[in-house]
Amino acid sequence: MLALPAVLAYVLLHTDTADVAERDAPLVPKLAQTYPGPWRSPKITLEKGAIGELGRLLEEPYAMERTEGDLRRATAVLALHEASKQGFEAALQRHLARSRNGEVRLFVHGFNETFATAAYTAADLCHFLGREHACTFFTWRAAASSNPLIGYTNTTKSAEFAIGHLVKAIRPIAETPGMERLQLLAHSRGTAILLSALRELVIQTIAAGYEPTAVLKIDNVVLMSPDIDTESAFAVTEGAPR
Repeated sequence: MLALPAVLAYVLLHTDTADVAERDAPLVPKLAQTYPGPWRSPKITLEKGAIGELGRLLEEPYAMERTEGDLRRATAVLALHEASKQGFEAALQRHLARSRNGEVRLFVHGFNETFATAAYTAADLCHFLGREHACTFFTWRAAASSNPLIGYTNTTKSAEFAIGHLVKAIRPIAETPGMERLQLLAHSRGTAILLSALRELVIQTIAAGYEPTAVLKIDNVVLMSPDIDTESAFAVTEGAPR
């Protein structure tokens, strides 16, 4: 039985699992050798620990208030948002303290997934990539139990809605003290969400007068079985650093 590495989700749900990264470090190369292809030999059983909520951002849209003639987001609401953001960064810092390289690996799942299946996939990736980083994943409504005839269409709409939330997930990760590099991985429909979110982040960062590579600290972007063609991918990321 192999315990999942600790996984931190954007929705601030923490998988409280056994911390075996340091204890089992000598076993990592041996375990990696047991995964030569699409089927593992011998079979490895993963075990998920208890899940608890650490915090959550406020529901949108945020309340507004008029101050000196300007309409702005309410001060009290912004204070609560900042407190939630700091709680997320504090949780991520605890994971970074146990990492070996100060990196965060963020996984965005694709179509027909649930929170549980996304958690297992993220943990699987983190385990076989060496357990050297803080493991995170972004989960979104992916029509895992809907009518198969219309599920993908519904997922497309959900994916478009998720772009803004992924932007809000990546930004605090990049701003977390101690975070050296961000590795981004996406699968299937999640690739389109990730590319669109990156485009928004690049535009926002440049508009604020900063260099995206320095602010976002993105080291690699890996698209697995991408649900987007090459031309569309370049169009979405136009203006982003290559």
